[in-house]
Amino acid sequence: MKTSLTLVSKLIPYPYALFKDNACIFESEIDDAYSLNSLMKHVGSQATVDTIAVKYFRGFLFFSIKVPHQTTDYTLITVLREKKIKTWSDDDWQAFYTLLQTAAYLISVEQHFPIQIISDEPDTDKRPNFSNHTFINHDINTDFQDNYQLELSLIALLKKGNLQAIKPLLRKLVSINQSKLSDDPLTNKKYKLVAFLTILTRTSIKQGCSANLAYRLSDSLIQSLDKLTKQEDIPLFTDNMLIEFSNLNSSMPNNYTSELVNSAIVFIHANLYERLSNHEIANCLSVHPAYLSSLFKKVTGRSLKYYIISEKIAESQYLLANTDFPFSVISERLHFSNQSHFCKLFKAHTSYTPREFRLWF
Repeated sequence: MKTSLTLVSKLIPYPYALFKDNACIFESEIDDAYSLNSLMKHVGSQATVDTIAVKYFRGFLFFSIKVPHQTTDYTLITVLREKKIKTWSDDDWQAFYTLLQTAAYLISVEQHFPIQIISDEPDTDKRPNFSNHTFINHDINTDFQDNYQLELSLIALLKKGNLQAIKPLLRKLVSINQSKLSDDPLTNKKYKLVAFLTILTRTSIKQGCSANLAYRLSDSLIQSLDKLTKQEDIPLFTDNMLIEFSNLNSSMPNNYTSELVNSAIVFIHANLYERLSNHEIANCLSVHPAYLSSLFKKVTGRSLKYYIISEKIAESQYLLANTDFPFSVISERLHFSNQSHFCKLFKAHTSYTPREFRLWF
């Protein structure tokens, strides 16, 4: 299956997930658990063998197909934004459906053909040693595929701020990859740290951290890592990296006792650039809006509407400090009713006007 997944990941350029018995075993560009569970519940349940089921919902198209594989069935789900396929021709659609069918076939087939060497050369001693194993595992990166529990242990320690206990685990995880990535020793270490940063980022998101914050922290650390000129600087960078991710994971806002509230927060973080309302969130969580609003207020001490606005304001602070977007563009992208309304809410939440915030920060 690892071979098939590697091929499928290179074949499908769109977000997709593969499920086995309602559990996601592989995903690409779909990080949060809520989205994965919703995909299987609302889309995957309608999948059938040899038929591509299509479902439309709020600007997205979902394609699902059930894939038989020996003693069990897998479900492959792919997601497309409606905006991106508006100009597709019939040939584009046919190519897309062919791509899905090819991916399903790769998952269903796990046959390894025997290898027969055909050669007229008399000197067989100098012939390279070919084997099924050589071809099957070529170009497959398995450095961290069997170390998910180790990654979870790292995240648990990061949440507790136990940095001294993390370092031995970090050395163990990095030591798994003994491959030489660069002839330059410093560059080699940088590459391995970037791989580890990717693991920290993706695992943090899966544990509930804001994807925006996690990716920004990762980008910032990679930029700092790129500026290092001596190997002696690596330990200090590593300590700083662990501290930053520890702060990120320990300050997660969705560690509430109510799973419904946690799911609502994850949904909000994943959809900050969409129109959000109590009714829409409740609809996606399959609960009544009044019940969700009441529960959210009781558990967090803040209304759901206030939380949505505060998170959008926090996102606008990042855009003001790190981009040149006009206020009107920021207001539009975050779906405030208009620029004036955005500026009023920004002032109420931060005590600064957007213009003052950009000048100061």
